[in-house]
Amino acid sequence: CPIDLFQSSAPDDVAALLFEASSFLSRFAVDTPLWKLLLAAAVPGAEKPSAEAVRAVVEADPGAATRPFATPAGWEPVKGALVRLRPGLGEKNGLRAGELATVTEVHDDEHIMLNSENLLWFKAADLAHGFDGWLPLHAAAALALDKEALSLLLEAHSAAAATADADGKLPLALARRGRGRRRRPAPSAPCRVGRGRPGGALAPARGAHGRGGDGQRWRP
Repeated sequence: CPIDLFQSSAPDDVAALLFEASSFLSRFAVDTPLWKLLLAAAVPGAEKPSAEAVRAVVEADPGAATRPFATPAGWEPVKGALVRLRPGLGEKNGLRAGELATVTEVHDDEHIMLNSENLLWFKAADLAHGFDGWLPLHAAAALALDKEALSLLLEAHSAAAATADADGKLPLALARRGRGRRRRPAPSAPCRVGRGRPGGALAPARGAHGRGGDGQRWRP
């Protein structure tokens, strides 16, 4: 039993190793109130969390805003999954890097449909979990949460504004796309395998509210 390792007879180095591993995993925990709140907000048709809800979870766990999302082991783009294009894939079938979408149909790994404007197939290899590697500020920006909610996350972890994701995108770029383009539900007409065609606010800052590389201030 792992608990026995912490008894007085257990070697100090083993106990220290397990403690360090536990601390490391906690920094990437996804089963936390803040990530649960953001995942719930990503469900199509869901209401965006209020600033009060964001404040409550951040105050309850001040370090939550610093923890990146780690995709659970064994994750797959099943029906209903939140996805975005995998790092390195800038655009496919009208979906651009950093834009969130939801899987609506899965026939096999080569034929996956999203709630995008076009009835075009994606492959499982094209997709990653929508929040993979993001900090909460990235996710909140992509979801176009209101200004006060974004400000709370920025205040909790100001360095996130200057942290790029795996595609080199800052929260500012994700916020622009989140506000400017929401993924619309795909038409409900059935599709068959083989019939589809192949396939402001968050500028990097000096300090908490400085100017970013494009000269814009953080103005949520």
